[in-house]
Amino acid sequence: MFTYYYEERAGASDVVTETENQYVASIDLPGVSKEDINLDIDDGYLVVSAIRKSNKAKKTRYVKLYKNVDPQAITASLSDGVLSVQLPKKEKEKIKISIE
Repeated sequence: MFTYYYEERAGASDVVTETENQYVASIDLPGVSKEDINLDIDDGYLVVSAIRKSNKAKKTRYVKLYKNVDPQAITASLSDGVLSVQLPKKEKEKIKISIE
């Protein structure tokens, strides 16, 4: 359901999974501290950019956000070199139609 675009080839362990309530993007960023990671939303994409200080290597990944993602509720965490981005789904809007 997500489309990845890379400026640099991604590792095989970069994955997006879907549950009933959210998508989770898991992105390998070994050797990168959370202070060196930027997450932005730009023109319907989650943009993940990171700079590894040891060799100044820059990685940028683009994840297409679908209409059912709530951009205000996105959270992220970094653990053991893996960035986990939680992309909650919006609640489905139910519309009541009256009969005249």
